[in-house]
Amino acid sequence: MLFIVLLGSIIVGYLRNWDWTGYVEYTVIKETTHLGGTTITTDRTADVQRAKRLWDWLSILFVPAVLLLIGFWFNSTASAREERNRQAASDREEANREAATARAEAIEDERNRADTLQTYFDQMSTLLLDKELLTQPPGSPVRTLAQARTLTALEKLDGVRKGRLLRFLYESKLINPNTEIVEPPIIKLAEADLGDAFLTGADLRNAILDGVRLIGAELRGAILRGTSLRDAFLDDADLTDADLTHADLTRARLIGATLNRTITTGTHLEGADLRQAKNLIQEQINEATGDQDTLLPDDLQRPAAWN
Repeated sequence: MLFIVLLGSIIVGYLRNWDWTGYVEYTVIKETTHLGGTTITTDRTADVQRAKRLWDWLSILFVPAVLLLIGFWFNSTASAREERNRQAASDREEANREAATARAEAIEDERNRADTLQTYFDQMSTLLLDKELLTQPPGSPVRTLAQARTLTALEKLDGVRKGRLLRFLYESKLINPNTEIVEPPIIKLAEADLGDAFLTGADLRNAILDGVRLIGAELRGAILRGTSLRDAFLDDADLTDADLTHADLTRARLIGATLNRTITTGTHLEGADLRQAKNLIQEQINEATGDQDTLLPDDLQRPAAWN
């Protein structure tokens, strides 16, 4: 602002020829009075002040210009810093809101999954005890309802709760053959989503799990003796130390499955896909049964008996 006032005064001073401003050339008359006895003399001299030149103006305006530039730079820097601080604070606030929302959603999802499983247990207990689900014939409304509720619940559960649900079905004799119930199993899990199910150490011997989707399931140490897993999807499942003695994996898919120390005595692998199976050794293949349609990793040999 001061610079603008100074510049305006210079322009007006030149245009108006105001000598008092010192911008234009002007003459100063000086009078000197001398007393000599009875005589008084006066001397007059004219002092011509030249107009300001470029260097004069540079000398005059340099300091204000430097101060102006410093002030402008300081204000710009301060404004930029303040804007960065505001943006950083806004970003932190937004991140905190998103984190809080994510935590709230995670808690709500966990609550919903817990409620889903508990509601399923309550409903199935009613069908088992009040509607005598175990003795219902195939195609009955009670069995149809149980089937629908099971598949619906599985779609909403996480891996741990899927494991609990499957154990419940097995212990309730709903997925395993038994002389006390009508064949086939009451609950059919073909195409059911049991991906990432946590079944470490689970005892599912002789269970009927044909066509089930156990992709990525945790089956370490699981007892699957005589279990039917025909056409099942076991891609990336962990079967370390699992017992597959006489299990039926006909046409099952085990691409990327881990079979470290898995017991395969008498395991049916006809038409199974074992490509890229991990930790599978020749001894395990020799102990199992298969055929020409069984797909093996490149480093393993098909037993002659399979042909």
